[in-house]
Amino acid sequence: MNYRGLLLLLTTIVPELGVIVISTFYLFPEWAALDRAYRNYEQQVPN
Repeated sequence: MNYRGLLLLLTTIVPELGVIVISTFYLFPEWAALDRAYRNYEQQVPN
């Protein structure tokens, strides 16, 4: 791999993959909390 390709990989692709991993790590607990809150809301509000 040439120098420019390695530089592109290290400065753009690797940090973006890190952001994706961190975002996914926080997505699932937040989604579960939102689901619990919505189920609680459905129980409290009469139809």
